[in-house]
Amino acid sequence: MNMIQRSEKIHRASELIKHGLQSRLIANDTGLSIHSVRSLYKELEQDFPDIRQNKEAKTILTSKWRILDASLLVNLYVQLTKVDNIHHLDVNVLMDAHKLYQRLRMSIRLPQINSQNEISLNEAWLLVSEIKKENATLKNCRCGCRYLFIYDQKVSPKCPLCSLSKIS
Repeated sequence: MNMIQRSEKIHRASELIKHGLQSRLIANDTGLSIHSVRSLYKELEQDFPDIRQNKEAKTILTSKWRILDASLLVNLYVQLTKVDNIHHLDVNVLMDAHKLYQRLRMSIRLPQINSQNEISLNEAWLLVSEIKKENATLKNCRCGCRYLFIYDQKVSPKCPLCSLSKIS
């Protein structure tokens, strides 16, 4: 790789670091080594994101509220992507979807919409990656909700909107 290509990759990695992405995800996106990405974190005086290195997507969906949040975020990603194939992961679109998701969450005034349920950008990456690997899908409910389903998730694989409306 020539100096210009390396410079572009370092610039891209710097932008992703500023958005709080995990080292291995940045390395995956840019093609830089994990060592180079971690060195860049230190050089930029950024803290490493607080996320377990081997977190599995199924551990993200721990409640019906988290499934609802994850579904909203993944649906926004799918709507924003220009590619008809949702099996393609576009980090720029994912970051845009995450920003929109955060704005939508802030505009909703429900006590259950709290920071504990919020899906991080790193978690969003994992969830979309599961769709790309065909370990997850978006299911359609008869109520009109399109919800995220990971094949080995621990929470009941039912529409979170219907489940939550029965509780309320």
